Amino acid sequence: MEDPIYTILGYLGFRLCVVQRAIKHVRNTQELIQDGKSCGIMGGYSYLEHATDAIVRVKAATMNEALAYAAESIADTTLDLETISETQTRTLEAEGDSMHHVLLDWLEAVNYVIITGGFAARRFEADMNEKAPYTVHGTAYGEELDIARHGFKIEVKAPTLHMMEIDDGPDGVNMQFLLDL
Repeated sequence: MEDPIYTILGYLGFRLCVVQRAIKHVRNTQELIQDGKSCGIMGGYSYLEHATDAIVRVKAATMNEALAYAAESIADTTLDLETISETQTRTLEAEGDSMHHVLLDWLEAVNYVIITGGFAARRFEADMNEKAPYTVHGTAYGEELDIARHGFKIEVKAPTLHMMEIDDGPDGVNMQFLLDL
């Protein structure tokens, strides 16, 4: 049985990584999300406070851009993106009978290519059919996963429908979803 002190230290280390990534992305994307309200005009993603999981907030001009940011947030939760070269690609496909279900399937496809497929993805492109049945065809850019070089922050067990929000309005696309860690 694992010593409780290591469990606590591991949890605190993860929380620090989440805060550091959120600060980095606020600086890098000109996106500031406070108290769950978007205050910026540019696109990007950030992490909201949660006790045990990761809540991701995405803002983008288009649905395709939002899907790419959403995918990047999973890669960034799992790996150190700065260490990944874009020398290979992987094709991703997703489908669903609603916007929520296609987003969930997209996030699952991204997580699968990283965790099960052993692919360190750094950047994503997505092309979504925004009419039912919803489909997404996408590309992940990266290289074969090398844990020693790419690091392994924490495993995303699964994206969930819990707390998922999608707003595609005149001011762009806002998404929120929870990653089970």
